[in-house]
Amino acid sequence: MWRRLTQGTAHCYLSQFERSKQFLNQAEALARTDHPELLGEVALRKGTLAYWRGDSAAAESEYHTALQISREQKGPFLEAAALGSLGLVALKREHYDESIEWNQAALRLSRTIGAQTSAARILGNLGWSYFVMGDYENALDLAQQAEESFGNAGLVGNQVNWLINIGKADYYLGEYAAVEEKSLKALALARKLNEKVAIAQSLNNLSNVALVKGQFDAAEKYNVEALEVSRFVKDHSDEVSSTLIAGRIKSAQRDYQGARDLFAEVVRDPTAETSSRWQAERGWQASTKMKASWRMPKRVSEGDWHYRSRPRVGRARRISADVSFQRD
Repeated sequence: MWRRLTQGTAHCYLSQFERSKQFLNQAEALARTDHPELLGEVALRKGTLAYWRGDSAAAESEYHTALQISREQKGPFLEAAALGSLGLVALKREHYDESIEWNQAALRLSRTIGAQTSAARILGNLGWSYFVMGDYENALDLAQQAEESFGNAGLVGNQVNWLINIGKADYYLGEYAAVEEKSLKALALARKLNEKVAIAQSLNNLSNVALVKGQFDAAEKYNVEALEVSRFVKDHSDEVSSTLIAGRIKSAQRDYQGARDLFAEVVRDPTAETSSRWQAERGWQASTKMKASWRMPKRVSEGDWHYRSRPRVGRARRISADVSFQRD
């Protein structure tokens, strides 16, 4: 039974969704006949499989099932995981207040039962909810708490996730030296772990900072590698982010046609998140209006050629938010 759950989990993490579905269906059949007390665990994992596949409605349904079973069986660890997972679904749907409510409930319960790993994960996810709402101060504080907790626990993979998010929050707060420091640390750890998605995200952070500082060669170097990595692992969401950065770099280099082409690529992409297409539209319009006499300001800031809009949510599953797949 647990072997099937573990296999289903592993294949889901590897994006082998059909194999994951097979093992989880087998686990569900076994649970119904021999282990009904584990049906909530099955529902939790089926919800996360649906979440990773982009089916928010199915994910929400499975998480609610897990939550109901956890309360019927008085299983607080499963309940905390289900609450946090419902927070992720609400976040993906851009229901930010709802997401915060689910995560706060999950955090209170996790702390009450001493589920430290779950509490750290939920802290970070709660911070991401604040981040996408534009409350970068709270987002930074919560991400720092999550990063410290995972670091103290020796969970380096999780620590890398939140180092990257700390860098994102610092970027929007204008703390560029801090972004560079955290992103370089995250990049080194990600390379050591061979975490490709984390590598691409770290490189995107570094490219953004270099661009703001007017270091276009460095920005382009980071950006080229980020694009290569995201395409290699077929992570389209990060590829879109890297394409937007590439457009900003082209515009900064006064290659306005190249910038327009890149922004248009994102605008025409039906799978790109809404916020990404908004950024691309703004970038395309700004590049179109640029004049040949344009000069680089002493300090590049929001506006002109550097476009920063509300950060994307979309496939936050791997880095931006941490799926509450398993309970402590």
